Amino acid sequence: MAGNGLSMMLIVGMVLAIIHSTAADIRVVSTEPSTNGTIVRKGEDAILSCRTDRKWFFCLWTSPGGDRQCAIQEHEPSQVCKGDPRLLLSGSENSCDLRILDVDANDWGPWMCLVNDDINFSTAREHILLEVGAEGRMELSSPSLVSGDLLRLTEGEETRIHCTVTGAHPPPTFSWSGPDPATQADPAGYPDRPDGELARVRKYVREEAPDIRRMFYGNISVIEQGFTEPAADGRSVDSVTSILYSASLNDTNSTISCEMRQVDGFGRVLYATTKYLRIHVDALPPPLPVVSYGEKVGIVSGIILACLFLLLVCVLLTVFMCRRERRR
Repeated sequence: MAGNGLSMMLIVGMVLAIIHSTAADIRVVSTEPSTNGTIVRKGEDAILSCRTDRKWFFCLWTSPGGDRQCAIQEHEPSQVCKGDPRLLLSGSENSCDLRILDVDANDWGPWMCLVNDDINFSTAREHILLEVGAEGRMELSSPSLVSGDLLRLTEGEETRIHCTVTGAHPPPTFSWSGPDPATQADPAGYPDRPDGELARVRKYVREEAPDIRRMFYGNISVIEQGFTEPAADGRSVDSVTSILYSASLNDTNSTISCEMRQVDGFGRVLYATTKYLRIHVDALPPPLPVVSYGEKVGIVSGIILACLFLLLVCVLLTVFMCRRERRR
């Protein structure tokens, strides 16, 4: 009897477990991308995915702007909603995937995935935040620009050069390269040194850098690191970095360049742009001849003597003319 009772309890337990398993609601166990804030370049395609703990029957994706795409699944997913033709829904028993074609700025924001099962008709939903990358527009400017990309200065003259990026997402980081590529280096790890060994260097100036006025060695110095402020659209940013350049005659026919990179949170370079300025440096005019003190005294004395001689000649002529008049 005891054995029959134990068997009965085991059977009841198994039945209850099956009932509990059957009655449990559908769950979204993972999403792709798994991290909010994933950045997709404008114009590219993006894939969003919801994975469930069992076969889903109905799946609905909703865009930040309210566009919808949905599918039902009997033997395989079948798209049933008519909406934005850029939204293509597919998947498998436990995965509901959405491909977004030609991503644009309107796709920025939270996307909702909603799934139902056909056993308990339970519902689960998840949100995935999508960001859309925007390539910043880059411009180099300087008071010493004479035409296009030509920078013209006189030897020893200083000028400011500004590297401006507008409408960028994610925010850019900057890199300046000096006139001589053979001596470029990244001095970030170097202590301050009195010599000019790093005459022209390359320096990545990041938004978070604390030493915003850190000097280059030689004839380039950073006077403003990547200053960033929100752009008019409220999503992208405008950034600027500036250097002070002191012209050297040896820099003629070389270049100064500014590079900007836009990198996402995973270290992937989304956009990169480099612009160059050509350098022409005019030599200083020849110095005036140096006259010694003795030479100056001699020159002044000569002028005085010449004046006295002219005065004497005038006096003699006057006397001669007066005598001539009296004889008449």
